[in-house]
Amino acid sequence: MLCYIGEQMELYCKNCGTELKGNRILCETCGAETGIAGGNSGNYFRVEIEKPEQVSKSEKKKALSVPQIKIIAALCILLLIGSSGGFYIANKILNPEPLKVLVEPSLEYDYLYPYEGLLYAYKDNKSELINKRGEVITPMIYEIRGLCRDGLISAAKNGDCGYIDLDGNIIIDFIYKMAWDFADGLGVVYDGNKWGAVNKTGDVIIPLVYDEISNFNDGFAVAQKDNKWVMLDTSGNVTVTFEYEYVNVWYYQTDGFIRAHKDGKFFLIDKTGEVVLSADYNHINEFKDGLATARKDDKWLLIDQTGDIVIPLEYDTVSSGFTEELAVVGNNIEGSRNRRKFGYINTSGELVIPLIYDDAREFVNGMAVVSNAYKYGVIDKSGEIILPLEYNYLYVVHHVIIAVLNDKWGILDKTGEVILPFEYDMINGNPYGEDNLICIQSGGKWGILEIKKR
Repeated sequence: MLCYIGEQMELYCKNCGTELKGNRILCETCGAETGIAGGNSGNYFRVEIEKPEQVSKSEKKKALSVPQIKIIAALCILLLIGSSGGFYIANKILNPEPLKVLVEPSLEYDYLYPYEGLLYAYKDNKSELINKRGEVITPMIYEIRGLCRDGLISAAKNGDCGYIDLDGNIIIDFIYKMAWDFADGLGVVYDGNKWGAVNKTGDVIIPLVYDEISNFNDGFAVAQKDNKWVMLDTSGNVTVTFEYEYVNVWYYQTDGFIRAHKDGKFFLIDKTGEVVLSADYNHINEFKDGLATARKDDKWLLIDQTGDIVIPLEYDTVSSGFTEELAVVGNNIEGSRNRRKFGYINTSGELVIPLIYDDAREFVNGMAVVSNAYKYGVIDKSGEIILPLEYNYLYVVHHVIIAVLNDKWGILDKTGEVILPFEYDMINGNPYGEDNLICIQSGGKWGILEIKKR
């Protein structure tokens, strides 16, 4: 008996409800014969889902959305078999497993960490790159120093740095003391005395004559020579000369402004060298949604991009900026300058989550990690507790929570349900990027999981 909803097919074991992958003769969960390989209906149910591209233009208005298709598929299965197996299959369709095992713990490394779809593996003070199937990309004869940019990776051997490709071939010889990630077609390098930049074939484009230089971003870099700051383009031409005591380009990568100081004043500058803002501030954090927190003497303010004070903030410390329209603020505990209590304000400066936590982190997908007395939990944006403050450590990666309890690591979903049991020695995920890979360690060996997208 079949349930038809188009031409894309999913197969499920009739006995236990497990989704059948590939041309399996036996169900990997219960061992029942499926009959798939023989081409007959066998011991499985088939659900066919409509492909959007197969819908004619005249029928587009009638086409069902993916959630609607899943609901119909689940109802069909319940009507067809109406057993516990049917409920299991329907639940799998509507609520797929959040984690997928790509590699069981079998990789013999000291440490494994995911970043940008690759995994950085370390063993005996050496490192290599592997893919999500656990296959080696670069051999463990180099020390991987950076990320893959423009097809090249900063690496070191015997203390000297150069660049290799994803096959492990040396593209730029190991003749530098430092080599940064490529950006805008250039890699910033240091010869032990001065800084410059090379192109992807190793030709020196920016002479190594600078005392400091930033990485390239959006076609320019800021460099310093003989206490003079300049802006360089990717050909090495000086496009702007700055008359400032100090220039900080790093925030440009997030909000488009260069920070500079002179005569006790703080300046925001765009990449043409034009001053956007000049004010008597000690520091201005990253702008998000047109607002930034700024410090003047011992006071924090909420300002807009013209420098106008939107709201004076009466707090001893404020986080670097707003995330999901909330920012962490804190006040010193009376009688102590080293201990504080933290809470959250909104973009109107209103305290929306009270100052009751010893530590508070920024929000990720509607969740923030907080702690009291070195016990960690998770709250939502209304301040309601999602996970009680009883864990040894927590951090959020996408829509899952990596946690430590009684010295063992596990993973929970945002409702607090355990989706990976607390039986692992270590779990690594990347909370700052778009990576959906997680590394798990058990018995001294590493495995790889994938967070399924929702």
